[in-house]
Amino acid sequence: MIRALALILILAILSISLSAQGIDDYYRFPEAGLRERITFETERKLCIFSLKNQNADPSLDYLSKGYGNVLYSGLKGLFQIFDPDVIPKSVQHGFGKPSGNERLRKGEWDSDILEKIKNVKETSPERDPRFLTLKTELMVDEIPPEDSTLFLSGNRKGCFYHLAGSYEKKSEFQMELKLILRSSKDASKKEFKAKTSVRRSYQELEGIISEIKKELLGTKTVSFFFKSGNTDGVLVFLDGQFLGKTPLQREDLLPGNHMIRYYMDGFTSQEKRASVQDGGTFEMILSKTPRDGFLSVSSDPEGANVYLGSEFLGKTPLAKISVKTGYNRLRVSMEGRIDLLKGVEIRKGEETKLDLSLKEGDSVTYYKNKQKVFLDHSYNDFSIYSLYGTLLFYAGYYYFNLKANDLYDRARSQVSFTRLVLAANVVSQDEFAAMYLYEERIIRETNSDAGKYQKLAGNFGRHQGVTGGVMIYGMAAMLILSATFFFLGLDAETLDVGIVPTRLNHPYAIPGQTMELDSFAKFNLKF
Repeated sequence: MIRALALILILAILSISLSAQGIDDYYRFPEAGLRERITFETERKLCIFSLKNQNADPSLDYLSKGYGNVLYSGLKGLFQIFDPDVIPKSVQHGFGKPSGNERLRKGEWDSDILEKIKNVKETSPERDPRFLTLKTELMVDEIPPEDSTLFLSGNRKGCFYHLAGSYEKKSEFQMELKLILRSSKDASKKEFKAKTSVRRSYQELEGIISEIKKELLGTKTVSFFFKSGNTDGVLVFLDGQFLGKTPLQREDLLPGNHMIRYYMDGFTSQEKRASVQDGGTFEMILSKTPRDGFLSVSSDPEGANVYLGSEFLGKTPLAKISVKTGYNRLRVSMEGRIDLLKGVEIRKGEETKLDLSLKEGDSVTYYKNKQKVFLDHSYNDFSIYSLYGTLLFYAGYYYFNLKANDLYDRARSQVSFTRLVLAANVVSQDEFAAMYLYEERIIRETNSDAGKYQKLAGNFGRHQGVTGGVMIYGMAAMLILSATFFFLGLDAETLDVGIVPTRLNHPYAIPGQTMELDSFAKFNLKF
């Protein structure tokens, strides 16, 4: 009895000590603690489908894609939405006692940080996972789906939101639209209806587009006005997304701290973080880019228009005009002459001099047919054709060597040195001589026939070296022609037309890097 009571007392003491020590310490979790990490979705896709014609009149089918395009035009400017219940992509639950040195990477959160964010009155997209990027796509090639198949049609394209519906002409003057917006988050369905006139149906869709925007945004929006002093036409970017040109009024901005950037060619771009909380006005005034270089241009004939980038400098001759430093595209144009396009680098404190000659002709025709040499084929075409020729000669080289090897294999099966040695001790001298001459003839004929194939093919290899042959010479000739045509197509004028190194203050340039853009010729001359 006493032993039993002692055992119970010992167990009680052990249980008290274990509970006091803690399960983390008992299992040595402090040495292997892990911090909580949560990552969330960052982008959602809105798919807009063509609407279904509910009329018996097939002549109204053209409105199907028309309505889709109008909806797309109205919603594509919505690039940022807010969802208070954003969906987590991955959750790494914490355990043990983390050391505290584990830093969260960009795009990772934990419960404490999320709780703080929710309690902060004003936040920003880069610090709040509830801000999401919205990509809008028009599904023009899809058949207008039924409501029951809308999810299937959209999920194949990776759509998160699906917008579809139908239209019906109710009378000679009235059109009725029924739209359905479905979400992959919870399979919810939101219906929108609009009645418009038949004649101005497209123009009267602003109301229903505004309702869809409110549903997608998920929170209240603010109205903000952007201006840039007396300089209009300045490009406005919000969190890296293009909003429009000043003066600009936007009614669908999400409240929070946003990075606003102004850009205009010929001016120094500026960016500033601003609070878009209760609406209001935002203004930045850009200063002109310092002109630290000089450019002089003369042309034959004189009087040609000179453009540096998109800036008109004047007519030739130009003497020591103050211009911006860096790489840029120079264009010299004149009526009845072919535009001359040239990449130039303007250096600080230095004068760049150019003496140019303009050819007679039409710019569109000239640049469209640049490099054309024969029946609408270019040097680049002939370079590719020559490479194809190399492959054909290589196929011939492989085929003729295969034929030669096949003849040698046949000869080996008919000729045996061992059989001759054994026969020398068995058969008579006459029979041995006949056998020897027969096999010698086989070898001679095989060498002759296989040699013809090898002369046609030639040979090149690590051990055999290079042996001339028709196929080898053909491959070499095709490679030389390919290289020749390629370099013929790389004249200085073609290189100048092809690409242009951009200035680093271009809104789409990556800081510290150069970026190649399509030239003036492609956009304006339909090159």
